[in-house]
Amino acid sequence: MGMKPRVTRESWMWLSFAGTDGFRGAAMVFAKDVADAAQKAWDMNINPGGEVLAHTIPGDFPVPTKFQGKLLTKDECAELNELWATLKEPN
Repeated sequence: MGMKPRVTRESWMWLSFAGTDGFRGAAMVFAKDVADAAQKAWDMNINPGGEVLAHTIPGDFPVPTKFQGKLLTKDECAELNELWATLKEPN
C-alpha cells in the first residue's frame, strides 16, 4: 500500500520583497506555502527579486480585489494596513 500524497490547502499569503536598495514591494498571492507563493509571484511578474519575507494572511482578514495580483507600493501597503488595523480594534 503506497503513501497518499499530502494535500495542502491554499490560502492568501503576504510576500514582502527587499534588497540592498531597501523595500521593493509587497504582494498577496493565493498559494500552498512560501515556495509556491514566491513562484506564483514570479510567474505573475510581480516578484521583483531580492529577499522575501512571507506569512499566511489570517482567514478573517479581507484581501481586496484591487490589491490582488500586483506588486504593491509602500502607499498601498499603508492603505491596506489601515484597513486591517480596524479589524483588530475591540468593539
